[in-house]
Amino acid sequence: MLRRMLRYIPLLLISMTLGVILPKQVIPQLSGILLLVIQMVLAGSFLAVLLFVIMPPSKEIAQLQALKDRNYIKDVVIKMNHAVIEVEDSQELYQRILDTAIESLPSASAGSLMMMGEDGVLHFVASAGFPFEELAQIAMPLEDTFLYINNRGNYRKPAFINNKRAFDEKYQERRIREGLDSCGVYEWNSSLSVPILLDEEFFGVLSVDGREYSAFGREDLLIMEYFSSQTAIVLKNHQYLEKTIYLSKHDPLSTLYNRRYFKDLVIHSIHRCERGDSPFQLVLMDLDNFKIVNDSYGHICGDHVIIQFASVLITSLRAADIIARYGGDEFVGIFFHCSAEEIENRITAIKKETMGGSIQLLDGTRFPIDFSYGIRSWSPGMSYDDLLRDADKRMYLNKEKGKLL
Repeated sequence: MLRRMLRYIPLLLISMTLGVILPKQVIPQLSGILLLVIQMVLAGSFLAVLLFVIMPPSKEIAQLQALKDRNYIKDVVIKMNHAVIEVEDSQELYQRILDTAIESLPSASAGSLMMMGEDGVLHFVASAGFPFEELAQIAMPLEDTFLYINNRGNYRKPAFINNKRAFDEKYQERRIREGLDSCGVYEWNSSLSVPILLDEEFFGVLSVDGREYSAFGREDLLIMEYFSSQTAIVLKNHQYLEKTIYLSKHDPLSTLYNRRYFKDLVIHSIHRCERGDSPFQLVLMDLDNFKIVNDSYGHICGDHVIIQFASVLITSLRAADIIARYGGDEFVGIFFHCSAEEIENRITAIKKETMGGSIQLLDGTRFPIDFSYGIRSWSPGMSYDDLLRDADKRMYLNKEKGKLL
């Protein structure tokens, strides 16, 4: 404020001179009443200047508030970037982003976040003020969003909707409108939607809603535009982290768990059993004649066999079962709440799933293939290495028996 006043001191002095000194000195012949009128007019100008110095215009106040809000959001974005490492899943991060956006705008009391799915349509991934379970059932093409319709196809611009129900009745198809209505979306009359974009990549749409008609203004738009740009960076970081975590746990060829992460899961299961959980079964499987596939048809066909066999294992699993590619043509799994006999029956079913002991190669020919396996039940005192060693011995015994048949 002091700096602002110092900047306008020359203007103040000129106003005082004009208001008090000049009328008398420059035009001495003026009558008393006329002199008084001129002094009052100039004094009013002086007062206006003074008020301008002390009290900035409302637009400037709004801009200062918007800047303050942006600084607040910067702090929040930093916290969200830290939360990327802390959150257990994407859903929690999405909800944090939405809640923060709503808290940043005084007129906002509800909202939603839609993300583009692999199917090419938008899905609701977070909501506030609406029942998420019902909203999550609605999938919406980009062309059906407020953003796209209001901007006539330019989904890179934000959109103000001052009367959501009237807007949707005019532009939205009945099926989507009824679905949104059943979720109570139209209880909030205004909406401010912004795209989440980073470079050329479109992530989704962030929307905040207000009860009043025309609840949002230009300052709200500036805040949301900045917030959405920072949100895109947060989501990109989250994607990188998710991909890194996925690759650290999964085998890239078969998409099953990898050997290192599987060991961690088995050790965790052993600790649970030591605390009273039911014992589990560990099964080690090895493809027979796999070397012939690689030698005769090449490693690309060999990879194809690995992928097909892994697919058979995945479709044969229960939710509680854990399967991994141990290495090369070996696979390993742990199965809970079942006996060794039940596992034998399930292995037999898996053998049938390999299409009668053969797998189709890339050129359409079928190659006879089978696998040997060894089962070992966990018992108190056994370590991960003990389980694997015993299962491996039994697997090779079964392999030798198969060769003799």
